[in-house]
Amino acid sequence: MFRSLFFATFVSLVVVLAGLGFGAGNPADVEVEPENIEPSNADAADEDAPVVDGVFAEEMPVEETDSKSMKVDKFYNGLTSENIAARMEAMYATNVQFNSPYANLVGREALLEHYKELFVNLKSFSLEITEEFVSGQETVLLWDITYAHPKLNGGEPLKSSGVSHLTFASDQVLSQKDYFDAGAMVYEHVTLIGRMVKWVKNKVVGA
Repeated sequence: MFRSLFFATFVSLVVVLAGLGFGAGNPADVEVEPENIEPSNADAADEDAPVVDGVFAEEMPVEETDSKSMKVDKFYNGLTSENIAARMEAMYATNVQFNSPYANLVGREALLEHYKELFVNLKSFSLEITEEFVSGQETVLLWDITYAHPKLNGGEPLKSSGVSHLTFASDQVLSQKDYFDAGAMVYEHVTLIGRMVKWVKNKVVGA
C-alpha cells in the first residue's frame, strides 16, 4: 500500500511540473533567441562598387600616362627645319647621350645639329612604331621608316626598319641608342658606294 501511495504521489508531481512548463516539452515549441548575424559583404557593399576576384573593392583613381611611343611618334612625324628646335627641347634632356651607326653624341645642342643635317634634304619622312616594350623609365621601340632623298634611289621612297632603346627622366629622353642597318638605309643606294657595300655584305655571308 505504501508503494502504491508513493507511486501515485510521484505521478501527480510529474503532471504538475509538466503543467508549469518545467518539462522538456516539444523542441519546436521552444523559443530561441535570434543570433545577431552580421550583414554579408554583398549586402553591405555599394551596388556600384567594382568587384575584384568576387570581393567588392573601393574605386581607386586611375592615373593616365602618355605612351612613350606616342611621344616619339609626335616628335618624328611632321619634323621640319622650322619646328625641329622646339621639338628637340621638349623631347630631349640637355645632357642627352645619343648613339647610332652614324653618330655618338652628348648634349642636346650636338644632337640638334646632327638632326638638322639628316633632315635638311629629305623630301619626305614618316615613322611607324610597330612594337613597344616598357620597363619603368626604359622603353624599347621597333619601328619602320619611309623616306625619300633626292640623291638616293632616284628620289623614290625607301623603307627601312630598326630598334631604339630610350631611357626617360622627367618625361625627357636621357639616352637613346638606335640600331639599324646603315648600309641598307643609305649607303647601298649611293651608286658607287652601294656596290661596294653590297660586295662586302656578300663576302661576309659567303655569297
